[in-house]
Amino acid sequence: MLRVVALVASPLIVAAVAACPAPTDVVTPDDGAAYLGLVDGTTQTYRAGAGLTETHEVKKSDVLFAGGLSVDVLAKQNGFANDERTLSFGIDVQQVSIVRFFDCLAHCAQPDQPIAFLNWPLDEGDVVVGEAVVNELVAGETTTHEERHTTTVGASQSITVPAGTFDAFPITWQRTTTDAAGVESSDSAVLYLSPDTGVVKHETFDGTTLELDAVAAP
Repeated sequence: MLRVVALVASPLIVAAVAACPAPTDVVTPDDGAAYLGLVDGTTQTYRAGAGLTETHEVKKSDVLFAGGLSVDVLAKQNGFANDERTLSFGIDVQQVSIVRFFDCLAHCAQPDQPIAFLNWPLDEGDVVVGEAVVNELVAGETTTHEERHTTTVGASQSITVPAGTFDAFPITWQRTTTDAAGVESSDSAVLYLSPDTGVVKHETFDGTTLELDAVAAP
């Protein structure tokens, strides 16, 4: 005689399965690079006024950054190096930090620790303060100073630039420098950052306004 046996799941097993959370996507530093528009091989072209253009070339950096990846953003205005806006960033699963200033060919400035710059994803009202002692080498001479960088994220807004219209977060960037004699100076800039595109507008420390004209993905 054929016997049919009904299998009934134990209530304990059912409860255990129900309590098990669904798998979630793992966030990586590469996700941060994509969110911030800092993917290796990307080139961003900006209009800088008076017929000038500025390109920002993103390349993998040789700067070591624990727990994440690092990239150089090489700024060139009309084809010539622009030290002021050449920076290296370290990116981990929740934050981007400044890890070096300039291209370190003729001019180099190395902080003694990563300078916390932004949390990602961006959130209105978020404030990040990062500081470090910076050793700067230019024309064979080394000087030391302190830097403090404060960024404040504003509410997302619609920004129209030559490359199109983007929803972007305005980020106020305050930079305070204290030299070896204790003399302090401050200046400010504003970045407009559109998630998954990058900086679409930049009101720079030197008064130049950059507006995104084109992006070439890797």
